[in-house]
Amino acid sequence: MRTLNRPMFRTGGSAGTGITSGLAPRQGYDNGKLVQDAKEREQLIKSMVGQRPDNSLNQFLIDFGLNLVSGTPASNIFATAATAAKDPFAKMQQTKAQKSALDQQISMAAATGAISQRDKMAQLAMKGPTGMLDAQKKAQIMWNNRRTDTNPTGSFNTTTGEDWKSYSEVEAFVTEQSIYSKSGMYTPKVEKNIDIETRTEFLMDDNLPDAYSNPTQAEEIAEIGYNVSNDPMYEDIKNKFDYNVYVINPDEFGSKLNVEGSTAYQKNDVGVEGSDYIHNKVYYNYEDGQFYTYNSAGVGSFHLVTLDMER
Repeated sequence: MRTLNRPMFRTGGSAGTGITSGLAPRQGYDNGKLVQDAKEREQLIKSMVGQRPDNSLNQFLIDFGLNLVSGTPASNIFATAATAAKDPFAKMQQTKAQKSALDQQISMAAATGAISQRDKMAQLAMKGPTGMLDAQKKAQIMWNNRRTDTNPTGSFNTTTGEDWKSYSEVEAFVTEQSIYSKSGMYTPKVEKNIDIETRTEFLMDDNLPDAYSNPTQAEEIAEIGYNVSNDPMYEDIKNKFDYNVYVINPDEFGSKLNVEGSTAYQKNDVGVEGSDYIHNKVYYNYEDGQFYTYNSAGVGSFHLVTLDMER
């Protein structure tokens, strides 16, 4: 096994904290262009008032009629009518006042929401090719040209490799790409590929056993290192994995220890001076796809690691 002497990826993990990392603080609006003036806001509010039906007059007439029929007659018809109308009229006034106040609250909330939404859309549209409106246009084109049985070469989700399930999925995909492009960041898929390529270059630079020195195997081993660094399934071994060595040399992975129930394998002495393995560090065995912890006692041994696959 060749001596590994280039430390790399000791802590693992990826940089960045999300799609908004690195974005500049939001700038103020141009009140003359994006925010509606008081007159327009007032017109919008007025257009929304009165949309809820006013049934207070109907209720007044019903209550008034009931009072006339069931009430005690007064000295004349006018006095009788006035008495019967007194309570229903007060009730109608109260209902109208309550409705007016509620209408005003609803209208203000709706108007503010509508104006805010339009301002946001206008701001995004002004950003040019990465604006929301442009993203929607792209999404619509991709959706209309989606991959189907009659259009096998059409658009599809290049991240998953699967057909689009809905227009909203296409729009979310395009919008995300626009955000990453605008911020100068990479998408998670591209970021992963860059990470694996970097690890592969490190491994190919004389940091792999001769048995695994071809590019295909090196890339597969590099991806294992990436997964250990980023996949929650490997959380238990993430900080124990040896990112300088990665794999066990197949020539050094010996026979199973002659102990009942043991899952440990002896380290072969192949005449290499010094050991590249570190006590209690974890290594990947490319031959069986398992992880092993190295124990330096005696001639050394590799002990199978059982991972919690339910994370």
